[in-house]
Amino acid sequence: MRRYKNKLFAILLSVLAVISFTSCDGYEWREAQLVRYSTITAASNGAIVENIAVNYDFVEVSGRYDRIDDIRFHGGYIDINTRDYIRGFDLRLSNSDAYLSVDVLNSVGGRLEGRQVDDFLNAVVEVVRRNGYATIYVDGTASNRASFELVFFIDIDAYVSY
Repeated sequence: MRRYKNKLFAILLSVLAVISFTSCDGYEWREAQLVRYSTITAASNGAIVENIAVNYDFVEVSGRYDRIDDIRFHGGYIDINTRDYIRGFDLRLSNSDAYLSVDVLNSVGGRLEGRQVDDFLNAVVEVVRRNGYATIYVDGTASNRASFELVFFIDIDAYVSY
């Protein structure tokens, strides 16, 4: 009988320890956006060279939360705002072979959408998810000292603890 009580005591102690050390945090998926603005100015020779850092700091989640543990891609687009002549540029992604070639028609900028843009933005989310950060490399040509704003809007879900 004594051995039975010792085993029962050990089991009860184990259950109590598991309950005591269980985290009280809740987790849930929430709608979010990863938004990254960047103003780019061409050099005096018209070369466009820019590195745009993207990480969890650019994720916007509604409501109170402690941390973001994961993200997943839903869709998105890229806005180009300019009044200057920009011939075009290429977007490449660090730690990935993702690539997007952009032709700017009539120097008016506009919105980039579609399957190729979604593939590129999905790659951005996956690199941020895997490494915690990504760098988007911008390479192109424009008129001397041309300036434009490049805005990445990515709809995601964020797995947050609260």
